[in-house]
Amino acid sequence: EISSSGAKATASILTDGGSEITSFGFMVSERLFFSGSNSGVTEVTGIWNATKTGFHTDLSGLAPDKRYYLRAFAVNDKGISLSAPKLWIGRW
Repeated sequence: EISSSGAKATASILTDGGSEITSFGFMVSERLFFSGSNSGVTEVTGIWNATKTGFHTDLSGLAPDKRYYLRAFAVNDKGISLSAPKLWIGRW
């Protein structure tokens, strides 16, 4: 979902692997291949949906006509799970 200055990102949780999820959100980068340990990566905290089967966040401050890559992440005591990178181009 795109607004005048950003986008709304959403993600689904398929399984918690048997352990409570302690943090979750999205990583945003201008590079295709990245993880949270790379420079130039912004982490944005997510907000649970009503049934706790997914989360969302509003991404703001994005430049028009610029390429951004998003990855959803979820962390629990077993480690971190990352989605595949998704391309988003700021156009409004």
